[in-house]
Amino acid sequence: MHVDVGTQNLGGNLHDAMRGEAGVVILAGRTPYTVDGNVPGGRLRPVNWQQDVRDQASIVRGYVKWIHELGRTDTLRHLVPRAFQIAATEPCGPVYLMAAREILMAPMDGVSLEMVGRALPAIAPAADPRALDELASWLADASAPVAIAGRVGRHEAAVAELVALAELIGMTVVDTGGAMNFPAQHPLLARDEDAAIASADVLLLLDVDVPWLPASVAPGPTARIAQLDVDPNKSTIQLWGFPVDLPIQAETSRSLPLLRGALERVATPERRRRWGARRPTRAAEEPRASEAERGAKPLALAWIAETLRKALPRDAIVVDEMVTSSDAVRRVLGRDVPGTWLDSGGSGLGWGLGAALGAKLAAPARDVVALVGDGSFVFGSPIAALWMAARNEAPFLAVILDNGGYRASQRPVQQLFPDGASVRADRYPGVRFDRPPDYAALARSCHAFGERVEDPVELPRAIDRALHATREGRPAVLDLALAAI
Repeated sequence: MHVDVGTQNLGGNLHDAMRGEAGVVILAGRTPYTVDGNVPGGRLRPVNWQQDVRDQASIVRGYVKWIHELGRTDTLRHLVPRAFQIAATEPCGPVYLMAAREILMAPMDGVSLEMVGRALPAIAPAADPRALDELASWLADASAPVAIAGRVGRHEAAVAELVALAELIGMTVVDTGGAMNFPAQHPLLARDEDAAIASADVLLLLDVDVPWLPASVAPGPTARIAQLDVDPNKSTIQLWGFPVDLPIQAETSRSLPLLRGALERVATPERRRRWGARRPTRAAEEPRASEAERGAKPLALAWIAETLRKALPRDAIVVDEMVTSSDAVRRVLGRDVPGTWLDSGGSGLGWGLGAALGAKLAAPARDVVALVGDGSFVFGSPIAALWMAARNEAPFLAVILDNGGYRASQRPVQQLFPDGASVRADRYPGVRFDRPPDYAALARSCHAFGERVEDPVELPRAIDRALHATREGRPAVLDLALAAI
């Protein structure tokens, strides 16, 4: 990052990195210290004075795990490996390293990098065996156990472990979104999340920040609540307030197999019979759009999701920044392969396009699709994202769910002030896009494929054309016309 102003350009993505537990090392310049020209790297332009702020690190202080300023080249061998070590230690997160230009231009003669490879991330803890035994006893005798998964899928191996645990005892799983935590069509996945939570007698919280919305639903008064989380105290959230009877600090991918083992040890024939009785006898039906939705104009979310599901390979990576459309699309589109559904973990808009570019760079042989609202698309600096995707041969498909504005800003006004002036006049200042950009033309200006789709009959062919473009090496944008907010 370029000193203070470049740091500020991180914007909401810094929030997303913290909330999504993404290990990120941020290296920022710091305005030069010297002014007389005798030291290489000193101040040469007026901007070097203007960018000399009181506390540059305060821009990020509330969002990072560690801050340091490089003051000498002979400490690089300790500080740079330490930055990566802290960022990659669970719970992962961003760290911030600053360096003035004089340091960046200092000679490196004799500077050793011997610590590289010897400052590794700390091994995340597995759960305490006695706590797991207690939790296993709760689950073994529960009549309606429910797991609530938040970021379990950050570690892809944990998904299979959660599936195995749920299948062993017939436990319902609520997937709150984020990573692909549980196969979308698995019969034990809750279809009515609130009903599952309200009726549970044992709840197991797994890597989840907000297990339920207290204004909408709450567990029963006698329900016992346990938690497996590398940060059960939620130390970066000031007010958390969810009741937990058994908080266990543990990394889920390491601890779920141990929990399953503890249950196997207490699995009497009678318990196995009861566990088996809770397992559904057949798989859930694949959700589909109705006939009305298939022909709806403007386009229906269910038809968009079904068409994408048919067009995408099982290993295609879906990047979700749909915001208010996410639940409806996810319900039909679904993903069953770990690592094939990603979201930011936070609420800073503008993450999706850059994340899709990063995913394609990391997995160049796989299709990558960013599902974004039109507001998210604008926030995501689309010119920079699409141009860089073309330049770096990392083509992805951006699908814009275009409802003509910011529904996420409209909804709270309608909920909090149902009889207010905006609702009565049907006017929401700053929310609706009366003259939106031509997103398809913008894409073409960045050497990408671009097309707007309004006809539901044309949607499957348009998706095929866009995916063909990405597979031929061009980024693509589909602007899908939804009903205007």
